[in-house]
Amino acid sequence: MELYRTLILRGWWAILLVLLTGAVLLGRHAPPDVHAGTGVLLDEDDPDLAYYESTRPGWGYDEYTIVCFTRDSWITPEGIALLASLVADIGKAEHVERVVSMLDVPLLRQQPGPRISPANVPTLRSEDIDWDRARDELSRHLQVRGNLLSEDGRSVSLLAYAEIPDELRKIDPLWAELKGKARASDEQAQLDLEALEPRYRKAAKRLQGRRAAMTASIREVVARRQGEFTEPIRLSGTSMVYADVLDHLRHDLRVFGIASLVLFTLAFALIYRRARFVLLPIVTCLLPVVLILGAMSLMEMRLTVITANLPVLLFTLMLPYTVYFVERYQERRSTHPDEDGAASTARAAEKIWTPCFFSCTTTMAGFAALMTSGTLPVHHFGLMMTIGMAIGLAIVFLAIPSLSRPFDPLHVEESGVHRGPRKVVRLFAAIALRRPGWVVASAVVVLGVAIWGASRLSAQAKITEYFKKDTAIYQGLEYIDRNMGGTTPLEVILTAKEKNAFVTPAGLAALRTVQAYFESVPETGNVQSLAALVDELKKKNPAAESLMPLLARHPMVRNVTKEFANEDYSVSRVVVRLRETAPDLDRNTILDGLRDHMAGNAALEGFEVRETGLFLLYANMLNALMRTQRETFLYVVAAIFVMLLVLFRSPILAVLVVLTQVLPAVVMLGFMGWAGITLDLVTVMIASIAMGVGIDASIQYTVRFRGELENGASRKDALVRSHATIGRAIWIATTVIIAGFCVLTLSDFRPSIYLGLLTAVAMLVSQIAALTILPSIFLLTGQPRASANQ
Repeated sequence: MELYRTLILRGWWAILLVLLTGAVLLGRHAPPDVHAGTGVLLDEDDPDLAYYESTRPGWGYDEYTIVCFTRDSWITPEGIALLASLVADIGKAEHVERVVSMLDVPLLRQQPGPRISPANVPTLRSEDIDWDRARDELSRHLQVRGNLLSEDGRSVSLLAYAEIPDELRKIDPLWAELKGKARASDEQAQLDLEALEPRYRKAAKRLQGRRAAMTASIREVVARRQGEFTEPIRLSGTSMVYADVLDHLRHDLRVFGIASLVLFTLAFALIYRRARFVLLPIVTCLLPVVLILGAMSLMEMRLTVITANLPVLLFTLMLPYTVYFVERYQERRSTHPDEDGAASTARAAEKIWTPCFFSCTTTMAGFAALMTSGTLPVHHFGLMMTIGMAIGLAIVFLAIPSLSRPFDPLHVEESGVHRGPRKVVRLFAAIALRRPGWVVASAVVVLGVAIWGASRLSAQAKITEYFKKDTAIYQGLEYIDRNMGGTTPLEVILTAKEKNAFVTPAGLAALRTVQAYFESVPETGNVQSLAALVDELKKKNPAAESLMPLLARHPMVRNVTKEFANEDYSVSRVVVRLRETAPDLDRNTILDGLRDHMAGNAALEGFEVRETGLFLLYANMLNALMRTQRETFLYVVAAIFVMLLVLFRSPILAVLVVLTQVLPAVVMLGFMGWAGITLDLVTVMIASIAMGVGIDASIQYTVRFRGELENGASRKDALVRSHATIGRAIWIATTVIIAGFCVLTLSDFRPSIYLGLLTAVAMLVSQIAALTILPSIFLLTGQPRASANQ
């Protein structure tokens, strides 16, 4: 403390110079790139992800935009002419590699008789089409109905596939292979992976640029053609979802930054009414945000749906420490009016150091728990928030006293120590004094109800639920999901030991066996496979299946079948799109049922069968989140207990304080369970954050309460004095945190809204618990004792 006091009194200008230099140097690189994509949002440790990535160069990437147009009739000369012009316009959009529509579907039943002639099969682009035959065929076509054409015939879908960079196609199989080996502790693979990473990142960034250009270009086409339709043109598909997520992130970064600055500037001005106590906290808390964002950019860590919340959270979580400093400084000036201003500044910082250090450390433990997640953005969020909290605490205790040095000391009448929310704090004190048993009993009842609600939590988050219902992306996703064959693709890849296996009866039977499972799954949208194509041929010629070894060699047939079989027909796949809007969607039930259906099935003997696709990867990620939720919460509780044990040197007191702060986190989880809010990439972090952040109030109160006891106060007097001093600071600091988390509700991205709203609820409960339940427990148990050595 002597060294710290000397540094503040004599070296304050050097501290400010170092901080300013660091902010300028790192601030030049802020903010980092914003990114969204399959690899970013999924579980990095999932072996199914490595398999999925290894299969993309062969089967094609899930990078497409679905454009849905609606009118009264399509299969007419006028409707097809309009559709052809729409396909041409979408095909001219930037970085669109190809467009899939019903225009190119072979119309087998236009030809009379059972004979199949691949060279002369007409399509909707052909002349002399029998429109009645075409309408009848396509309305019952297994590949078209409920996919490219809605069942009522009013809507058509165009699938615009993005141009994939050649470099990414070359790197992806090797990248997936090396990740698998590195996961198995292969040191050489880890080195090779690190060497390949710059190339992979560059290729992935190029893909993101193409995706952004493609979706923007398609939106321009849609805006230009909208006037030709009475219903809105709807957009969906993975590329559009990623693009909209990026738009939301960029919007949130701007809105959060502006709203936070305005909100907290007004709040501090209203509470303290002095320029120094407005500017100093704001400037001090901006510094760690600038430093961390600059460091993330240099480390090539990208902002995602999770880490995009980091700037406002770090800024918000630093503000309470500035509140504690201002409150203690004002109290110091009131009790020592003749003291030198610089000495009051240093002494105020010294007095709050211990509780703030342990409070910050426990908050860091909450964020550090997230580093155990295999989902890279969650891991990075935990890592950077942990580092940011440590840097932020150091900056608060160095910057705000140093920035205070040029100001004149406050006079006693100016200190404002009696301003603030005294009535509310006095009410909490009165409740704890008069009814401590009632307070604790009520807390136990609330805890029981919350635990019951938390047991109802699930991780069945739906992609459609990520967006507000009034947004274009939500409306497009919902309509296309319900009417055009579902949203999330699931693939089942079958591999045979010999060539041409899937143009034989046994191979086609294996594909049909897989397809048969989805006939009983109500969430199934559209199902496509080589077997489904053959079934269409059989409508024309019942003997078509026996002709497949011959037909499969024809270039026209091969052009159609390449979506579902490799060149020599030794590998084939069934592609299913599942409906995200299904009310009872349970991914685990669907996947477990599929595995049970395939296990030991005689029709699949001799074939290697493996499921993949975004549906599986998303299910795996949500399952990992459930495990993370339990593991991180237990880790946080254990870490906080250890911190409190070191601080208070009393196991009993540490347990009491921990139990008080378990309540807010469990109440929040219970609220989620009762409200039907599911766990997702963002909401899974709330319990750990709430526990780590909420403990601050209890630490501050306990330290002050015990200090009053050591100064000779009775327990009831210690409670009254603690509420009058640190109680006011806790109320202000926690209210600041609540306001900061409420800023997140301005987002268009629903998980961020839930993060802000639910954490704010947890902080409110934490505030009430620290000022009612904790002092009630102290009165009932005789804890803490006046001596630190218990």
